Amino acid sequence: MVLTIIWLLIVLFLSVIPVQGLQTEHPADKITHFVIYGITAIIFFRILRTKMPLVKTTVVSIIFASLYGLAMELIQHELPWRQFSLSDEASNFSGALVFSVIYAIREYNRKRLKTGVTSIYRKGD
Repeated sequence: MVLTIIWLLIVLFLSVIPVQGLQTEHPADKITHFVIYGITAIIFFRILRTKMPLVKTTVVSIIFASLYGLAMELIQHELPWRQFSLSDEASNFSGALVFSVIYAIREYNRKRLKTGVTSIYRKGD
């Protein structure tokens, strides 16, 4: 839990510091948002996974990461050196969605292999 708090504080710090160079509409900015909030979603996923079913964990981790991203955008709206961006929030949500779904599929397959369930594919396919 301490590492989660540290991660969220790092994201907060990165969200409020003045930035030079990259503008909010630059593709690298969107990729950064995608990855940071994808990682955030996985962190929430790992915490929640022990408390709820896989699908619910996936949905809640996407919601939590996206809401945290929205909170950062709202904070930026109040700062004179930063700006609110719906496209950044779209990148936040997209990263949370993609990372969570991939992680959920990984967890599902890992559990299936662990319990010895055979593949739905025939050998050689």
